[in-house]
Amino acid sequence: MTPAEELRAAAAKLREKAKAARPFPWRSAGTGDVVVDLPPSHPDYATSKDCVTVLADGNIDDAEWVALMHPGLAEPLAALLEYLASQSERWPVNLTAALGVARVINGGAQ
Repeated sequence: MTPAEELRAAAAKLREKAKAARPFPWRSAGTGDVVVDLPPSHPDYATSKDCVTVLADGNIDDAEWVALMHPGLAEPLAALLEYLASQSERWPVNLTAALGVARVINGGAQ
């Protein structure tokens, strides 16, 4: 797989996984839980008291990290990886950092 293909594969995986996740804002509840804030129009809003817990293991640092890496980050990160892939096909570009990110996303070694 070429570096550009690795970057594009990571971008596609980001988009796929983010599409399957709840697209609303994520935040740490400060208790080790990550919650997804639902808009009042969401069908689960009335029963969930405006949020849904997506992680509940008591680790506040994990919860804050998961909330930071919510699905809204997927599209800008995917676009950046695709941009770097296209640039690398036109002229020499140092892709070391981008490939490190792509390889973690793709499940390979850094």
